[in-house]
Amino acid sequence: MNKEIAIDYLSKLKITILPNGCHISDRYHSRVDGYPKVIINDRQYRLSRIVLIANHDVDYYNKSIESRHTCNYPPCINPEHIIPGSASDNALDAVKAGTNYNIRKENCPKCGGIYHKRRRFYNGVVRYHRYCPRCLSRQRLTRRLNSK
Repeated sequence: MNKEIAIDYLSKLKITILPNGCHISDRYHSRVDGYPKVIINDRQYRLSRIVLIANHDVDYYNKSIESRHTCNYPPCINPEHIIPGSASDNALDAVKAGTNYNIRKENCPKCGGIYHKRRRFYNGVVRYHRYCPRCLSRQRLTRRLNSK
């Protein structure tokens, strides 16, 4: 997939513009993860990745560069809302938006206890961690017993 093919394909799409500025393709929506996918020459591509190729000169096969949605709306293909970034940048965006699946967990998967928040300082930066008091007390008890 090169830039010319990407631009040619995007020019043929029917696009609806939402009030928030997001561009939605009328024909292609994924039922699984919400990201629209298209088939070009018997290959499946993500539409947001094609927009990234056309507007930011990114190689499609360079997997170290991901498409980040600044609007946090997966079906959006607005070139102004899609920027290149790393997997780490993408994960931080999901945490800030509250869409990361781990951020929504309220109970500990080991014991079912309710998570508590703890404030920590790392290199002058405040970070909040969740912990389970039940599991934490079990870990401390196990360490004490093993050290004797």
